[in-house]
Amino acid sequence: MNDRCPSPFRPSPLQATLWLTLCGRALDNRLPNPILGDALADEIVRKTDYDYRKLHISPSSAINIAHRARKLDEIAQRFLARHPDAVGLDLGAGLDSRVLRITPPPTADWYDIDFPKVLAARRHL
Repeated sequence: MNDRCPSPFRPSPLQATLWLTLCGRALDNRLPNPILGDALADEIVRKTDYDYRKLHISPSSAINIAHRARKLDEIAQRFLARHPDAVGLDLGAGLDSRVLRITPPPTADWYDIDFPKVLAARRHL
């Protein structure tokens, strides 16, 4: 049985950058000692038919992507710890799963903002 699903859209060059960061986080997750450990990114990449190999993501690039995401997660977590009633806006969220990684308090609001096609892809995936 094939558990892969087709890519929900064909992105513009600008929107294609969302695949780069998603795939970088997925490749980090496959390392013996992942930095970020984004299992959802890995699951999404495995289920889509997007050929991420054409991105030529080196191991060092995947590590850099994971470090950047981890640092941004830490900043958001610290802010939410000090301001539990905050409103979080992830502008240009792409296919990022930050809100699931940081688990904001129930008193905070979180919004992932992006192009309509990207948001449709998020819902699909």
